[in-house]
Amino acid sequence: MHQLLLKTLLLVFIISTVVSAQKVLGSEQNTENALEVSNEWDIKLTPYLWAAELKGDATLLGRTGSVDVGFSDIMDKLDISFMGQLEAWKGDWGFFLDILYMDLGASFKTPLATVSADGDFAMTMLEFGVCNRLFETRVGQDAHQKLSFDLLGGGRYMSLDGEIEVIASGPLSDIVSGRKYGRKAEWVDPLVGGRLWWHLNNELAVSVRFDFGGFDIGEGSNLTWNLIAGISYQLKENMHLRAGYRIFDLDWDRGSGTKKFGMDAQFRGPIFGLTVLF
Repeated sequence: MHQLLLKTLLLVFIISTVVSAQKVLGSEQNTENALEVSNEWDIKLTPYLWAAELKGDATLLGRTGSVDVGFSDIMDKLDISFMGQLEAWKGDWGFFLDILYMDLGASFKTPLATVSADGDFAMTMLEFGVCNRLFETRVGQDAHQKLSFDLLGGGRYMSLDGEIEVIASGPLSDIVSGRKYGRKAEWVDPLVGGRLWWHLNNELAVSVRFDFGGFDIGEGSNLTWNLIAGISYQLKENMHLRAGYRIFDLDWDRGSGTKKFGMDAQFRGPIFGLTVLF
């Protein structure tokens, strides 16, 4: 995992160096469209709700089964959840931190109620990295609109933890009752991507973010991709309401036989947030 982190940081450094060189070479050509750059820190904090559904395949203890869970089902089984994003900018450079944690619990019974099970599944996703504004220019009639593009590079820490405790009655109670079965895995994926902002006016903006990660490096994912499209509306000078749609696709598996553990699935659904500027 340490080697993967070093590779991620190296990738970010290389991308940043190339972008900086391109800016220096092209600065004279872009002076007409250049916008004022702030030398102060701009900090954005966004708690959000992702009303996601889960569809795909999951593998635990070597057994693979289909997963099709709607948002209402997730809410019924949700024990605890936290979602939030922090972004800080100074000039053309910034960094981001995004955390998502979900803990789901559920109980299952056989038709005759002789065997039941308490299941628990927890997922943690922590995105971190740097961002660089490649360009920012005025567009549209009378140059009232603003278009900008940010390059993103960093890593995504993932943790999957699944456990089932079996409770049995009758002749099976001495054999399986009280046994726990579970697996836990954690890894870090490198990620690269971009984000396009189109400010239609002073209050309304449209954004699209995309990134790819994993690339089957080390113990990481075979591949992940992430897409977020939405709008932002300024309620106050330091407060924006956000709404959109997010798709996160995860393809990861490790082990073999009865030790195989993995997931090939999509989390997707509408996303809502409130951004506060400091």
